[in-house]
Parts: sequence; structure tokens; C-alpha cells
Amino acid sequence: MFLGFHNFESEAKFILVVEKDAVFKKIMEENCFEVLGPFILVTGKGYPDYATRRMLHKLWVNLKIPVFILVDADPHGLTIAATYRWGTKDLVDPEMTISGIQLLGVLPSELSLVAATKQRMEVSGTEMKRLDSLEKRMHDETWKEEVRQLRETRQKAEIETLTLDSPNYLTHVYLSSKISKLMASTTMQSFHLENI
Repeated sequence: MFLGFHNFESEAKFILVVEKDAVFKKIMEENCFEVLGPFILVTGKGYPDYATRRMLHKLWVNLKIPVFILVDADPHGLTIAATYRWGTKDLVDPEMTISGIQLLGVLPSELSLVAATKQRMEVSGTEMKRLDSLEKRMHDETWKEEVRQLRETRQKAEIETLTLDSPNYLTHVYLSSKISKLMASTTMQSFHLENI
């Protein structure tokens, strides 16, 4: 039992973790539950504390629903996402990791599609050093490719760039589209595994 949770149920179809409180509030303002359907929305307000990570692990294990993460397309955002998936470099506790968490965005590989050149910033020298240690912690080629994209382009962008041109773009277009694709992919994987 954890935090009073035991044998709990939910109609949620997925869990969405967002990096920042400001983005959490923006998604709420955009009527996210009407647009995206029933889901659980969580923020760790930056680097997540132990309680947030442990609660998410318990939700993921007990509800058996996909977990997606929305972070800035920068070294800090990818480090935060990696913390949820693999733990910190100092503490790897299986009870506080979500090995199935999927990197939803904002992806460094999609910056040219979602952020105008003037909205992108340059990755600093200090941040470049962070990428080396981050890539060593990652055990997934898809995630490593996003680190490589940051290193090669030296371009980064914040989630908020998705809200500059259209007030509801983040939830109504970006999240709706990406989550639909990932949910379809997750459903197909589950179907394939059940029929082997």
C-alpha cells in the first residue's frame, strides 16, 4: 500500500506528465479533459521529487495505462524525462521509475516543424556537457537519438513556443495529434503481444 492507494481504478486512458506548472495550467485552461478524454495530468514542477515519482510508478503499475511525458526540447527537459524513466544518476530505485514512459515531446528532432527559427535558442556549453552524461544514462536508442539531435543542431526550445501563434494549439492540435498516434501504436503493440 502506498499513500492510501490499494486496488484503485480509473477511467483514465493514459497519464500525461508535464515538466512545468505553467504548462500544466495552460493545458488545463485549454479544456484538456474535453479535448483529450479521460486521463491523469501530473506535474513534478521541474525535477520531480521522490513522492511524485513513486506515486506515478504506482499509478502506472496498478492502472496499466500508457504514460507520456511532455518536456522542453533542451538538456534539462530530457534529463527530467530520464529521471522519471531511469531514476537519477545517484539513486536508481525500481519503485520510483517508469520504464514504459514514452517521450511525447517537445522533441529536438521536431523543432523545425514546431518552432520558428526565432523561437529557438542555442544550447550553451554547460548544457552540451550535460548531454554527454545524459546519453550514458539512457538505455533506449530513440531517446539517445533526441540527445544527438540537440548536440548536432545546438538548438533548443521550450514547450511554450507551441502556444505563441495559436492560443489552443498545444492541447487541441499538438497533444491531441501526438497522443492519438502514440495510443494507436500502444494499442497495436498490445494486440501483437496478446496474439503471439
